[in-house]
Amino acid sequence: MSHRGGKGRRTAVARCAAVVLTVLLLGGVVPVASAHDYLVSSTPGANSTVRSQPGSIALTFDDVVLNSPVIRNRVRVTGPGGRFYETGCPAVLGRVVTVPAQLGEGGRYDVEWRIVSADGHPVTSSISFTYQPRAGTRAASGTTGTTCATSTTQAASATKATTANGSSRAPLLVGGGIVVVTVLALVLLFVRRRPRAAEAVEEEGDSSD
Repeated sequence: MSHRGGKGRRTAVARCAAVVLTVLLLGGVVPVASAHDYLVSSTPGANSTVRSQPGSIALTFDDVVLNSPVIRNRVRVTGPGGRFYETGCPAVLGRVVTVPAQLGEGGRYDVEWRIVSADGHPVTSSISFTYQPRAGTRAASGTTGTTCATSTTQAASATKATTANGSSRAPLLVGGGIVVVTVLALVLLFVRRRPRAAEAVEEEGDSSD
């Protein structure tokens, strides 16, 4: 009976430990890696073919895009001849980033972006589409450089901010690990001591008989 009771107690304690760890994770005591924003749709669509001037490029992400004062959101539209065809800076509205654009000659166009993800980190990626304008469509001339440039100072500040952000999370990770180890150590100590205490009580009962 005592062995079965000890086993039952150990099972109960193990379940309690699992519950405690789950609460710690859900409560944010132990930091969990968060995923970066990713593109879910775009206008024009990736690998699509368009026949008329879109007027703008819209990128929709799975989570909100942040407007950071340090890391600047950027969308570049390049086409034939390596020229730039965005005509302004990107605007952010929730999960959607839109940049005005006027396309030039027919051909392949690349949309490259850097946005600030909901977790505060910069995310870069790109898509491509094909432009086949109808006859008589006016072609924009494009520019030799982006119309919404990021200065060297801003780029350096962005790198510094990203590094600082990663460093600031290090103490949280260390603290979370300490909490987990401490909880597990206490649980193991409790599990090992309970059977010994039960055996001691049983021995006292046998000696009294």
